[in-house]
Amino acid sequence: LFTAFTGIGLGIAVMSRTPALRIAAPIGGYLCAVAAHALWNGSTVFGFGSFVLAYLVLMVPAFVGMICLAVWARTKERHMLTLALDD
Repeated sequence: LFTAFTGIGLGIAVMSRTPALRIAAPIGGYLCAVAAHALWNGSTVFGFGSFVLAYLVLMVPAFVGMICLAVWARTKERHMLTLALDD
């Protein structure tokens, strides 16, 4: 899941036409991955309650967000392919 944040940043950079975003997106994705991983690992230090809180606040929304992103990307690609192959 954490590596996906870096992949999202790289994907945004590839799809972007703005030079600044092409540089900032992978860096931002990497920083999000590092921060999320640090929060996840740090949650175990303070006991089970903080672990459950980190799971509910960090992991569940990230997982739902990844599912939404996958559905959106698939829909966008299907639309593009339908237009390209509609002869």
